[in-house]
Amino acid sequence: MEFIGQKKTIQYPSHHLTMKPFWKTLCLLGALMLHFSCELRAQCTNTLQSVTYDTLVAGTGNDTHVFSLPQMDPSAGTLVYAKINSRVSVNYGFTLQNVENVPRTFSVSVGRYDHFSSTTLSTPFTDINTVPLGSYPLNPGNSVSRVPAPIMSQYLKSDSVTQNMAGFLGSGQVDFAYTPITYTNLTGSNTYYYSATASDTIRFSITYYYCNTFVLSAELKDFQATLDQPGSIRLDWTVLNEEPGRSYEIQQSTDGLHFQTWTVLSSAETLPHLADYSYRYALSGREGLQVYFRLKIMDRSGRESYSVVREIALPGDSPAIRLYPNPASEAVNLSFNQGLPGNWELTLYSASGERLQQAYFNNSVSGRLVFAHKLAAGIYFIRAQELTSRKSYVLNFLAN
Repeated sequence: MEFIGQKKTIQYPSHHLTMKPFWKTLCLLGALMLHFSCELRAQCTNTLQSVTYDTLVAGTGNDTHVFSLPQMDPSAGTLVYAKINSRVSVNYGFTLQNVENVPRTFSVSVGRYDHFSSTTLSTPFTDINTVPLGSYPLNPGNSVSRVPAPIMSQYLKSDSVTQNMAGFLGSGQVDFAYTPITYTNLTGSNTYYYSATASDTIRFSITYYYCNTFVLSAELKDFQATLDQPGSIRLDWTVLNEEPGRSYEIQQSTDGLHFQTWTVLSSAETLPHLADYSYRYALSGREGLQVYFRLKIMDRSGRESYSVVREIALPGDSPAIRLYPNPASEAVNLSFNQGLPGNWELTLYSASGERLQQAYFNNSVSGRLVFAHKLAAGIYFIRAQELTSRKSYVLNFLAN
């Protein structure tokens, strides 16, 4: 079994937030709280939300990483469960030579071992995956080579935590020790010449699924958000038993967790039994790829209730950052965020995970990274982080 690479410890800050609906029911309280818990379960059917923190790191396939990601803020709601994902991509290349005096047929496969542990996990997570590369009949002195190429792409390793979740709550960090091993299995002879190179990227994330603790409105029978045209979103809702003095506060969010007031509408003047409302939200271009809405409803008595949260996916799902030329010799150009200005930190890594260079571009839509030194031929990685949103991207290129 052949091992490749070196060990290294990296700590990254938190990154982007996302929210996705998830249909799940929960009723945990005992008989004395049965009515309340089942009412909460009904609310969670429509309001169970998620917030995700993730990071992306490039390495040699055998680097040891320490990931520190934020805990969930308990004030956001009731934590239902946490899901930990690791998406792994591996590039691998090798040279194999038969050094015996007789023909041999060799069989080559690559194994991938991923292991992460944390004080918040009752047991460590372990996964092993094997990728066969083929059989190679070689006469004496003959060799075969494979240039570094993808053998594993976005391979998902996932672990869900539904019990003993106290360690995930708070205002601090959750630490994970992550140990990958990329190794070679070779059969056919005990005597041969073999060399290999590997590189990997790991997107490690934790998603908290939680239920809002606020009360859903009983009078609000429908609340919808639709992308009416490229520049605006239409919000529609229907209310039963309309009352005088009631207000409808439209709240908007770009992460699905933190909402701010956008505008407030008053109840219908004629107070019909069935009242329909419509509002058009003009996009500013700062929303990113998703925008979220909810209604806060306040009666004349001061009683507050809320609608479900609605998510709108905005146009522009193409990559937020583009690199060219590839291959490169003296510099690479980067186009950021589809023309929207941002503050970017770029870090250049070798295939072994060594940090080679850093650069910053403020309020920029593009940048040019000129290499400080002549790069040896091979694969390199650029980690680009937008410092305002904390979103991170990893791109690779070939130096020639």
